[in-house]
Amino acid sequence: FGGDQGRGTPTIEVSYSTDSTDGSDGTWSEWSAPALITAKWVKIRVTMAAPASGPATIEEIVIHLSAAPVTEEINNLDTATLTGAYRLGTGDVRLPIRATYSLITQVMVGLQNTGPGWTWEVADKDHTIGPRIRIYDNNGNPADAVIDSFIRGM
Repeated sequence: FGGDQGRGTPTIEVSYSTDSTDGSDGTWSEWSAPALITAKWVKIRVTMAAPASGPATIEEIVIHLSAAPVTEEINNLDTATLTGAYRLGTGDVRLPIRATYSLITQVMVGLQNTGPGWTWEVADKDHTIGPRIRIYDNNGNPADAVIDSFIRGM
């Protein structure tokens, strides 16, 4: 800090939670110096020690957070074979994810050997059970298929 960012000596600390559902509950770590962490929620605290020449001021703070993407592929999945929470009905399924996600940002599906006119849609991107997709045949009816999928999130 100095010049255009403010006057004084900053102390930057973070606290994080891995189990909070909305940032207001869960267990939070003690405040500590920034480091590589795995978390769902992060709090940042900046305190300023005043310089000898006057009061501490903060004029600008820029914070950069980065999260590594999590990806996985599911290949040759016959949706007719899914059971339990993964099968909601014919052509209405949840993809059985193996990775742990805080959120899912992208779901892609490739239909195998279905012919023209078949379609699919993402109904939700549930990161705990798995994203929900619906598959339709060339007449618009719900249908099962063998699929490949790619899922990306954090």
